[in-house]
Amino acid sequence: MSTHSLPTVLDNRPVFDATVPGFSEAYYVIWTDPAKKRSMVVRYVLFNGPTDGTKIAEVWCWYRDQVNGDDFAVRQRYPLAAVRIAPGQFRLEIGTSSGLTESRAWGAVEDQGRVISWDFDMPVAKAQAVDRLKGAGNSVLFPRFYSSGCKRTISARVVFDGREIQADAVEATDGHYWNTHQLRTWSWANGVRFREDPSAFLEAIAFRLYADDAPMAVSVAFGSAGWTWQNDALEAMYLNRELETELERWRVSACFGQQRVEAVVTGNPDDMILITHPLPNGAFLYTTITLNAQIQIQVVEGCGADEKVVRTLTSDGGASFEVTKPVRNPRVTREFKIVSAPARLIGA
Repeated sequence: MSTHSLPTVLDNRPVFDATVPGFSEAYYVIWTDPAKKRSMVVRYVLFNGPTDGTKIAEVWCWYRDQVNGDDFAVRQRYPLAAVRIAPGQFRLEIGTSSGLTESRAWGAVEDQGRVISWDFDMPVAKAQAVDRLKGAGNSVLFPRFYSSGCKRTISARVVFDGREIQADAVEATDGHYWNTHQLRTWSWANGVRFREDPSAFLEAIAFRLYADDAPMAVSVAFGSAGWTWQNDALEAMYLNRELETELERWRVSACFGQQRVEAVVTGNPDDMILITHPLPNGAFLYTTITLNAQIQIQVVEGCGADEKVVRTLTSDGGASFEVTKPVRNPRVTREFKIVSAPARLIGA
């Protein structure tokens, strides 16, 4: 690549404002262990909805162990009164059992007597940080998507149905997003394992303000050998392209100096889970997530007849792939279950 970026420093503290109608903010952490066929995503969501019933917080957890047959996906719902944010600090707590800081995420969800709890140790050192729309500022049009560890290594302790699972030094990714009220549909992918280069990672997202429109921006970050190449907001709007967008396949292209990165992301509906979003007009948006996608990257130099592929990378193990569209994928059969938090998890 022809350009290098300086280390990214992000203020990742919570910014939730319960005085602003419709304000939404979320954090997530994803890890996969392909050797043991385990994967997990947790998410902490705050939403100041238009009615008392929609002023909520949620703790999400999807844990899947394909060897033991575990597949547990719950969105535990709380009132906003159960949320605690430490002023001026990076510390968010929801209820009595869930929260996160800069270097730790913990939580628990339960449904009909089944309980899963987790505790992630997330060292800050060597985590690759990304601002997905760098330079966008605080414009109301631009959603804000940060990642303090777009590629990072964590240790995870999970207890599910009384069984303890330990995952040491697993590859992971995290994210923090807010100001998404203008956002309608998107496609997003993250890969942190590639066969040809264990240091490489890819982070890409296409933002749309209208369901059937071309994306307002296609943000791509590509890392290798300790360097991160990332487009700023203007490059994401005018240089990068979404070449194909389907429910199970996505292609994007990004320019970095004299080189171009093209990525093809594919997912299997058997590995996907569904989230349904009701809209005020009675319509719906549908999000599908897989933690077991495949990514192929080509790095291209030159143009026209002189164009040549100088590097190819293929994902090794689970990659994350998320698609939100107004069309539901009929081949996705599992879905997150929404469960109200019991009193003991809500606390005072």
